[in-house]
Amino acid sequence: MKRYFHFLRIIFVTAIITGVLYGQDGRWQKYSNKEFGYTIKYLAGWKITEAKPRKDNKAAYGGEILLPGELQKISFSDTSDRYWQATLAIRVLELPKGKTFAQWMKEYEASDTTDFNPVEQVIDTIVSGRPAKKATLFNFDHTGQELILKHKNGVMLFSYEGQNPNDRRNEWHMEIFRKMIKSYEQKN
Repeated sequence: MKRYFHFLRIIFVTAIITGVLYGQDGRWQKYSNKEFGYTIKYLAGWKITEAKPRKDNKAAYGGEILLPGELQKISFSDTSDRYWQATLAIRVLELPKGKTFAQWMKEYEASDTTDFNPVEQVIDTIVSGRPAKKATLFNFDHTGQELILKHKNGVMLFSYEGQNPNDRRNEWHMEIFRKMIKSYEQKN
């Protein structure tokens, strides 16, 4: 019986230490955007940055400003590690005038770069019961992922990291990103 309690104590302490190391308590919150008609869950404690239109010509972090063609951009970042802040970003892009989603997608797949990251592969997938594309991007020393969905306003992109030797908790972050994407619901 004494060994049993000792074993339980070890499990309890390990769970606490793991929670502290990962900076998370496992609670999820929901982000809703009525204008673009979707919801997604994210871990409590993660930083949310909603991009705003540029107000001047000063240099700014791209996650904080809407770039040309972006109608909406929001980033969910794990800031608990000062060395690597893993982020999942959602962007809604307007289609260029006169272009269909299929035309835009064909150009995307054939392009050498997307946001300066060469597209390595594009495959079919499903997101929230809807057809989507999943692109793997080469990001200098790691891979990035983009999920691409047709949206009533144009194109919706989910951008997040894939395999990354810089992120000590890469496997955990990739699992969190999978759970976030699984929680995504399009309302329109």
